[in-house]
Amino acid sequence: MTELRITEAGSVQFPMVRHAAEVGWTPLPPREALAMRGSEAGLLFRGVLEDALRRFNPWMTGDAIRSVVENLQALPPTIDGNRQTLEWLRGQRQVYDEAEQRSRQARLLDFENPQANVLHVSWEWRLKPPARKGVRADVMFVANGVPVAIVEHKNPTDADAIERGLTQLRRYELETPELMVAAQLFNVTHLLDYWYGVTWNLSRRYMARWKESTGESYRVAVQSFFEPARFLRALRDWILFYVEDGETRKTVLRQHQRRAVDLIVERCAEGVKRRGLVWHTQGSGKTFTLLTAARLVLEDKDRFQNPTVVVVVDRTELEGQLAGWVERLLGELQQGDIAVWRANSRGELRDLLTAGRRGLIISMIHKFEGIEKDASARDNIYVFIDEAHRSVARELGTYLMAALPNSTIIGFTGTPIARTAYGEGTFKIFGADDNRGYIDKYSIAESIEDETTLPIRHMMAPSEMTVPANQLDREFFALAEMEGVTDVGELNRALDRAVGLRAFLTADDRVEKVAAFTAQHFQDNVLPLGYKAFLVAVNREACAKYKQALDKLLPPEWTAPVYSENANDVVERPLVAGLQLSEKQEEDVRLAFKQADKDPKILIVTDKLDICGAAA
Repeated sequence: MTELRITEAGSVQFPMVRHAAEVGWTPLPPREALAMRGSEAGLLFRGVLEDALRRFNPWMTGDAIRSVVENLQALPPTIDGNRQTLEWLRGQRQVYDEAEQRSRQARLLDFENPQANVLHVSWEWRLKPPARKGVRADVMFVANGVPVAIVEHKNPTDADAIERGLTQLRRYELETPELMVAAQLFNVTHLLDYWYGVTWNLSRRYMARWKESTGESYRVAVQSFFEPARFLRALRDWILFYVEDGETRKTVLRQHQRRAVDLIVERCAEGVKRRGLVWHTQGSGKTFTLLTAARLVLEDKDRFQNPTVVVVVDRTELEGQLAGWVERLLGELQQGDIAVWRANSRGELRDLLTAGRRGLIISMIHKFEGIEKDASARDNIYVFIDEAHRSVARELGTYLMAALPNSTIIGFTGTPIARTAYGEGTFKIFGADDNRGYIDKYSIAESIEDETTLPIRHMMAPSEMTVPANQLDREFFALAEMEGVTDVGELNRALDRAVGLRAFLTADDRVEKVAAFTAQHFQDNVLPLGYKAFLVAVNREACAKYKQALDKLLPPEWTAPVYSENANDVVERPLVAGLQLSEKQEEDVRLAFKQADKDPKILIVTDKLDICGAAA
């Protein structure tokens, strides 16, 4: 092992190098790394990479190997170039085999045998493109000649050390994006704290604290993150590229997501227990967890005998959003000869199930209504249900389970319920095979502790309002009829709900007062900080009323209501219909809301957006 010289500036980075060396990474001093790169403009250890290609692809000619290396060197310093690098690392790119006259996947890494790879860790990694200012990364991890992780260290005695480290990485990306074209992950760390994320997504919001145990040491954090088998699996399974608001984005699954994915896959494989519940708090990435688990099941054709995964959603907007993510996130499935279908009708869903289609099927829960019993009796069908606490309401869950009697069904929820008005609740349906009622849980308290969710700060709105008697009567009798109440006790319980919910929350007088309070509070306390806000209303009618009330108090362009469409609104709720955004308007509003310098400043929502908040 190369002897390391400890300098004052290396109070953190050299301990990292030593810790990484103990788990299998070979330390490489800056001078030696520079020689292997060829120059400060070089990024790859070309000789190491060529040797790996030769060992893992004995069919590859010398010309083919040189072509792969030159392709990697020529990738653009953009997020798309970064995505292509990951495809090469994962063995998803193909090279033409002259001898067999066909294209074959080229392997750059051996994921099954980590010791077969050549792993280096170097420091003071300076990159200087021709005629451009250079930058220097503190530590770079390199796998088979390709940089895979970049680390920025800060002195633990400095204030805001983690934030300053992230700012440094942002500067690298802006000034010398060539440094970031290959590296997939980053660490920002000092001796007291350890954060990680993905390159090309340097928002503090998408960073996560790495943790293995309470009070773990810096050494444990470094070695658990960079343990070769675990780190290579992060490259292969946990990094995702997707498209949002028309832009390519990148993320990495956090530790609670990785844990849940592995538990889901094991539940699907065991063949005895056929139910499972993943209880992860809102905003913790359930959809990415669900889709990654689906991908791993579908890719393992031998273990799961060429399976079918059915992803079930319960709302039109979620289905459309989920389908869009699937097209990007699981695009490699189609390249790997795994089909993806979207069931646009009950008939299409019935045909897909009865025909025994293998691959990924996306369907809304209501499309199972009326599908005959035993539509498919196969035992290698795996059903993943998003927002499971809503999706199994009434008889829809019964239809699904009867149509696929031998399937394994996994529910995903952030808000499980014990019972519903129509039968047993989330735990009873999905958690029957587990003593705790779920296979994995990630609570709001854990999320706040991890700083992946901010604690909710709220202020009570004025509530000294009364509800018009005629409106209260209408709400009460409608609720009583819906609940089918008969005795006095049931009537009183219905009355409590009627007074406490929609009738009170949508009363005109209350809406006007809450709107005035909201407008004043926003201008006094939120706007000066440069923040935006959500106003969460109880239903679509309340959203429309708040928009109308706020337009009298604030510039109309500051607010926008976002809620689902209903064909009956034109007749039954003209105000709701009149303020309904078109699909294109809603898309534009969502995008503008995320930009600090654009309107709207306040989104008025009910349950359409996946957010947390208090009802107004």
